[in-house]
Amino acid sequence: MAAATADVVIVGGGVMGTSIALQLARRRAGRIVLLEKRHVASGPTGRSSALLRRHYSIELYARMAARSFEAYNNFEELTGRPAEITRCGLVMALAPDDVPAMRDTIVMMQRLGVKVEELGPRDLERVVPGLAVDGLGGAAWETDTGYGDPAGVSQAYAARARELGVEIRQDCHVAGFTVTGGRISGVRTSAGPVETATVVNAAGPWGAALSRAVGVDLPIVASRQQLVILRPRADAAAARPVLVDMVDRAYYRPETGGLVLVGTRNRAGVSAPVDPDAFSERVDPDRVAWTAEAAARRFPGFADAEAVGGYAAVYDLTPDLHFVIERSPAVPGLVHALGFSGHGFKHSPVIGEMVAELVMDGRVSVVDAAPFSSERFGRPPMLQGRYGSWPF
Repeated sequence: MAAATADVVIVGGGVMGTSIALQLARRRAGRIVLLEKRHVASGPTGRSSALLRRHYSIELYARMAARSFEAYNNFEELTGRPAEITRCGLVMALAPDDVPAMRDTIVMMQRLGVKVEELGPRDLERVVPGLAVDGLGGAAWETDTGYGDPAGVSQAYAARARELGVEIRQDCHVAGFTVTGGRISGVRTSAGPVETATVVNAAGPWGAALSRAVGVDLPIVASRQQLVILRPRADAAAARPVLVDMVDRAYYRPETGGLVLVGTRNRAGVSAPVDPDAFSERVDPDRVAWTAEAAARRFPGFADAEAVGGYAAVYDLTPDLHFVIERSPAVPGLVHALGFSGHGFKHSPVIGEMVAELVMDGRVSVVDAAPFSSERFGRPPMLQGRYGSWPF
């Protein structure tokens, strides 16, 4: 039986792969096949906290997040389905030393059309109920945003892509890429080979191994990250915005039923690499206790909050925590969309556009993609954030 053929094969059915598939279909890129080892959004996408902040002190990221946010605002026009954004607002709280940079960042964000206000410590207590402002110098309040539904967004991208002719193969394991004469010639899968001259590697934590097998060694690791779900007493669980606490390096996202999802940075920094096919998806008991204690310090009303669960996911992390979006300089026909380091969901609309441009035009016009080349590793950084302990 002859091998299947495609003009473009996308590996990975998360929010990135499905966004890329839709944008390629909109640009009539020919026969497009998306391969997903389980089902759409079954990997890290389905466990994303899906925050939609646009607050970055690096203007490139702020531009990308703002452009993506507008796409989410017009999501039904793009996909025919709602994005289901919870618009509770989002507060980015920073240390006193970071306030001057925060004010400059607010001015830049406002220039980009973001609805954002500066909050002093007393304002913070008003906007974020029950907050202890110890160690906080101020905050930026994005009034019109919040968080989204990552699985629903991915399914919407996929559904519209199918309507435009994309073939989405689920339960299809990719064993590797085929290279002939130094360039991409196909993909080996559990359902048989697919011949193609263009592969988009959007396989998240699995992506680096696939590219490494054809001689492209990307410094991306799969890192286990944990989230804890708390149930404060009813009066402490009042309506609240998302809080990103850059002093304690934690975030608090409201959930339905009076719950609060709490994400905290691994205490030793970036966690040791894990096998994305063999890691514990359960939250560690000591992480639950530590997170509950930290939450009670920031929100005294959470002192008697009940820990009702949690989970672990994997991020695909680069050494500098910046993205890899490129046509591989080593293997023609291989395109990378990897290393999103937990920031992918909020950028998925613009990254879909960027990768579609790379495939179709060989360059990106919507933003400057040069800083996302893998050739940057081992060189002085092209992107530098302005906050003390945060690379963005």
